[in-house]
Amino acid sequence: MNKLDPTHKSDHAVPYFPALAVFAVSRIVMLLALAFANQFLAINTAATTWDATPRWYRYLLRYDSGWYFGIAQHGYSYNGNDLVQQPVAFYPLYPILIKALTLVGFSYAAAAVLIPNVAIIAALMVLTKLICELCDDETALISVALLSFFPASLFFSAAYTESLALLFIVCFFLYLIRGRFLVAACFAGLCFATRSTGLVLIAPLIWEIARRYWRTERRRFFLEGLFCVIIATAGLWLYMIYLWIAFRAPLAFVMAQAAWNAGNVFGSPFLLQPFVRAAADARYHIQHAILDTNSLSLVLFLIFVAVIIAFRRQMSAAMLLFSAGVLLLPYFTRSGSVGFASFSRYIMLAFPVFMVVGNFCRRRVWLALTICGVSGALLFVCTALFAKWYWVG
Repeated sequence: MNKLDPTHKSDHAVPYFPALAVFAVSRIVMLLALAFANQFLAINTAATTWDATPRWYRYLLRYDSGWYFGIAQHGYSYNGNDLVQQPVAFYPLYPILIKALTLVGFSYAAAAVLIPNVAIIAALMVLTKLICELCDDETALISVALLSFFPASLFFSAAYTESLALLFIVCFFLYLIRGRFLVAACFAGLCFATRSTGLVLIAPLIWEIARRYWRTERRRFFLEGLFCVIIATAGLWLYMIYLWIAFRAPLAFVMAQAAWNAGNVFGSPFLLQPFVRAAADARYHIQHAILDTNSLSLVLFLIFVAVIIAFRRQMSAAMLLFSAGVLLLPYFTRSGSVGFASFSRYIMLAFPVFMVVGNFCRRRVWLALTICGVSGALLFVCTALFAKWYWVG
């Protein structure tokens, strides 16, 4: 088919088991990488390291995991100094869930790892169903494989928010295409309580409500649209209310980003500056024969941009808005002086990119296998580097 059709229904049972089996293989690749790192790689002495537990899954608790871990244990704090990294920059739902699991007997470390791993299994099941409804079973299975072996997919199993965010995003679209806007808005609100990616769900939500009601029921469009937007942003404004009550700083989560962005709250206003910075970094690392793990993020970002442009006609308007938003949000908030660091884990939430590539590979299985093979090798390398504090997406 030339266009992914939201009215299309698969004639077969949803292939949940094959999809989860493919994902399981990708996790085996990760486990092998962790074993390799433990045996052959030394810890990066230039990084500030810590271990939350002596158990093997300590390798999944790295970098920002410590912030979520600390918030769950001690709550939020904020002293007003936005040039010092503060926990208020991290959204609250994930730490709340960690704390909730500790109340029923889990350790903080076990809860922090269990939540994303359960969430990604649920997310892949919903994603499989969604893609089966939009196109067919083969596309669903290939898309899940492409996502599972994506180099940054290790963050779906690490103590990060990507799994929760993906779960809420695919649930949002599942109900959005069915016209159940209020339910979709609730999932958008949960996503917004998890990470800033929730912001890019607002445009698809308004678009679909307008598409249904603008020509015939404009009053309903405004009323239902306003109510849905309020619900969809609830995760944000409830967090802002908490910050105002606790610290008299409702925008502390925004201002605190300056500590990660070299003193800037937002990224560079100049579109090409991140590319210039990335090119300069790559040149330096090549000249000094140093492994530059962040170059992968730039390459993947450009690939995603190319796919969105090339396959834009195969995406619905809502999915095109969402995919472009996922790429642009970190570009304008995390680029500039920090280049493309961590972009690979930000952009992988743009699941329609995997869907259209999966649809393209449906008649080209060799291409799907090649992409998964290369991605799987990169997943192995990235997981090993992540475990020893060399790479953070």
